[in-house]
Amino acid sequence: MNEFVVPVVAIIATFSFLIAKHYFRFKSSQGASAAESDRLQQEVQALKQRVAALEAIVTDPGYQLKRDIERL
Repeated sequence: MNEFVVPVVAIIATFSFLIAKHYFRFKSSQGASAAESDRLQQEVQALKQRVAALEAIVTDPGYQLKRDIERL
């Protein structure tokens, strides 16, 4: 029985190490993804605010009048 214990323990230890390695690599990449997601959410919010400001300018009646005057 002793002749089978050492190889079995070695195989189990190898698989345990590989599983732990992949688990920690996955967890670290998830943290980076969350940070990137937060950064992109902030950027989207900033762009939405800019679009809203531009829409307010373009739909302003004074802006249209100014464009009509410039065309003349």
